[in-house]
Amino acid sequence: MSMYSYANRQRQRETGSRRRDEWREESSELQNKLRLRREQYTIDFSQLDRATGQMQTLLDRNEDLYERLGVLQDLITNFRVVIQKAEEKNADTYTLRQKLMSLERRAINIYREISRHSRAPEFDIQALRKLLKDYESMRN
Repeated sequence: MSMYSYANRQRQRETGSRRRDEWREESSELQNKLRLRREQYTIDFSQLDRATGQMQTLLDRNEDLYERLGVLQDLITNFRVVIQKAEEKNADTYTLRQKLMSLERRAINIYREISRHSRAPEFDIQALRKLLKDYESMRN
């Protein structure tokens, strides 16, 4: 009987520990989202929003590769401008800068992949759609 109660207590501890870990992770994620939201109020995203809107329109219309590359290059430039503005704001925008730099690196990799092969295979288009979706989720 004591072995059963020991195993039961051990299981309860593990369950409690797992719940605390899940709560901490969820809490941390929510704090990061809140921090991102606050940081976004200090920076002008209008140019980047316009560039992502243009890219979304091109993807929906299935435009020519060179037009898509031009808009993607504009998107990368706008990422750099917003990152630079965030750097000027300094300490308050660290999380936002990290997220934007990650999105910018992904956009650069997609640009290189498309220009290297001189075509836009379906997986590049899907990668662009995912990039835009991730940007929108960051903004919301």
